[in-house]
Amino acid sequence: MNMQEDIHTVDEIKAKMEHVRVVGVTCLGINHPLLVNKKFDICIMDEAGQTTLPVSLGPLMLASKFVLVGDHYQLPPLVQYRMCAGIMELSNALIYGNRLRCGSSEIADAKLEFSCSKSTILWQQEILNPNRSVIFVSTDNLAASEEQDHKALITKELIRRGIAGDGIGIITPYNSQANIIRQVIGASVEVQTIDKYQGRDKDCIMVSFVRSSKNLRSCNSSLLGDWHRINVAITRAKKKLIMVGSCETLSRVPLLKLLIEKVNEQDGIVCISNNDLPCLEELKKSFHPSL
Repeated sequence: MNMQEDIHTVDEIKAKMEHVRVVGVTCLGINHPLLVNKKFDICIMDEAGQTTLPVSLGPLMLASKFVLVGDHYQLPPLVQYRMCAGIMELSNALIYGNRLRCGSSEIADAKLEFSCSKSTILWQQEILNPNRSVIFVSTDNLAASEEQDHKALITKELIRRGIAGDGIGIITPYNSQANIIRQVIGASVEVQTIDKYQGRDKDCIMVSFVRSSKNLRSCNSSLLGDWHRINVAITRAKKKLIMVGSCETLSRVPLLKLLIEKVNEQDGIVCISNNDLPCLEELKKSFHPSL
């Protein structure tokens, strides 16, 4: 229909519509006032495999016959505007069946930008390499009493290199572990449980999983075995995701085993030992100079 003809009123538009044989409209656009009470002989719905049943019912109710065109095996892509491509790839492989897509090239290529020179410590260089968006720090060779030290060291180095404290978040499944991390790091960086971080994000997220354990029941607890919670944990970071935990312990949980294998495919596993860490008391003083 040529709407540039000499038409000036709504009634004139409605009259013109009565003579139109084909109308093109989106599924949601079928509710336009000009289409109220209008009936069609046939409705042809393109890309029907990528629309939901409730949305498709609107246009189908306006026709006595309908034809659905599309690939019913094709799942619709989900566009996200938070994670860079490397981080998105994790949840894409584990949860979303490779349906996720980055909303723009800027989001896909986003990375941390440091304002200071990099650390002279090799393992810190590996972890904070901006070209590696996903890192898993294995604590298999660390004593349980020193498991919080490396998280504080990584956080301190992020801040030293110019990442603002409010751009960093540390999350963990456990309230008790969150309290311990706060004692070491203080208020410079937000520390919360995974559940309290749902719907939120930061440029850099550190996920602290669990200390090494030989207890299979503790490894398969509802907190670590719930794929919804794990999905929340790995999708909070925009530019850098640093996961910390025992590969040996977490690999006993099927989903986390797949996660670790996926990170390993990206060459993102970094192993550290007690020799890599300074004295805990010196570390606390670096965060709390008054001590």
